[in-house]
Amino acid sequence: MALARAGYASEAADQAARLIDIAPNSEVYQGLYRSLVRGAKTAPRKVRAGRAKGWTPPLKLPPEENFPLRTIPPVGRVPMLRIGIGTNSMGRSAAWRGVRFSATSRFTVYDKVSGRRLAYGAPEETWEIRAGRGRPARLELLNPAGQRVGRGTRSLKIQPRSETGESTFLKEPPPWNRGLERRLKGEIELTLLEGGIKVVNVVDLESYTHGVLSAELPVTSPMEALKAQAVLARTHALYISGIGKRHVKDGYTLCDDQHCQVYRGVAAETGRSRSVVDATRGRVVTYHGAVANVLYSADCGGHSQSASEITGWGDLPYFKGVPDVEPGTALPDSPWALRQWLREIPAAYCGASAHTHPSHFRWTRVVSAEELGKRLDQGLAIGKLKGIVPLRRASSGHLNAVLVRGSKGQRTVTSEIRIRSLFGVGSQRSSLFIVDTKWDAAGRPENFVFYGGGWGHGVGFCQSGATGRAIEGQSYGAILKAYYHGIEIGHLRY
Repeated sequence: MALARAGYASEAADQAARLIDIAPNSEVYQGLYRSLVRGAKTAPRKVRAGRAKGWTPPLKLPPEENFPLRTIPPVGRVPMLRIGIGTNSMGRSAAWRGVRFSATSRFTVYDKVSGRRLAYGAPEETWEIRAGRGRPARLELLNPAGQRVGRGTRSLKIQPRSETGESTFLKEPPPWNRGLERRLKGEIELTLLEGGIKVVNVVDLESYTHGVLSAELPVTSPMEALKAQAVLARTHALYISGIGKRHVKDGYTLCDDQHCQVYRGVAAETGRSRSVVDATRGRVVTYHGAVANVLYSADCGGHSQSASEITGWGDLPYFKGVPDVEPGTALPDSPWALRQWLREIPAAYCGASAHTHPSHFRWTRVVSAEELGKRLDQGLAIGKLKGIVPLRRASSGHLNAVLVRGSKGQRTVTSEIRIRSLFGVGSQRSSLFIVDTKWDAAGRPENFVFYGGGWGHGVGFCQSGATGRAIEGQSYGAILKAYYHGIEIGHLRY
């Protein structure tokens, strides 16, 4: 909340979203996120002072011969995506209790099943769609006077008459006040869902990227870091929709939360973000000519980790851990060196800067043995906690296996997400940590002190590191190639 009180409402909402990422079932974090998002919509954006203040690198792209471009077929129109709107942390669609909407252009409402036109609407008129009470269940369309002017089937479509930058504003009608409201480009589909209405935004890839960029990385970040993030947003969307296909059963290709990518629609757009997306139009990360599976996290802590070293993650040639430091910088090569490295503030691209909070890079947590013991007993059934023993680490220093000893036995934890979620109040920011035990006079654990680095899984692209590299003058192509071994910057030629 300190960021919000200081006037950084948008950044505060981003941090709350990251808390949900590491503790997806926390109602406290989800409530905090909703309140901060509402504040971010009304608060003016505030630019942090620091090294990059007033610094605007040229938007001119680097020469293409320096970054080989490979066309990914088919060549032609901009790909279209289907985005679930108002989804939860697991990517499932919320049941809107009704939808009030207005558009910046003339629009038409169709019955999606039959194709029948129900009504025309004028710019800025407020209409409403709600679930009817009859059987079979149908959607009803109400005009600005509140009169029912159409009754469709289970699915309706709002289609703007113009495709040039127009948008539609959606909001749950009173008395509902759950923060479900969006301004979106493209078409809107509304389908009956148990308990309400499912909302899907049909939008082109470039408009989608506009709606993602500043939601995933603060728009005040250096230009080349923003360009790299825009390329990742575009790539991630194509990979999930075309290869991962994680939301096929939900009726959309991507959700609008961190389960896929945070998508805020028009609210995420600024002049600066639009310049970045336009400057990288059609650029994606490829590996041997195919769209890559690009993973990224907030801060790697100084060294990203290889996916192959994480239990159950598999391996890809471009998911190799890399030092996030300048060449020649010493890195820990022993348990003692790792301890010192995590307890100090070493030089790294992902270290504290005008754009990266110090607590993203290095952090300390003290958890009482009683509190941690209850958490571990609930999750592992080990009885009274007796000790914690690290067993295996990645070459990056991330903890990949830990032994937990208790009065009822001992358990080994190897899951990356479980290591993060079990060993903290809510969760630890990453698995890159060491733990010290403070003993009482009787030789029993009293407190556990965690010294850690980074935020997130640490695989692939490091957002804080990209910011640091951009400050040092690296181009977006060089930044992406630093984190993904052997990739190319492909070009969708549309």
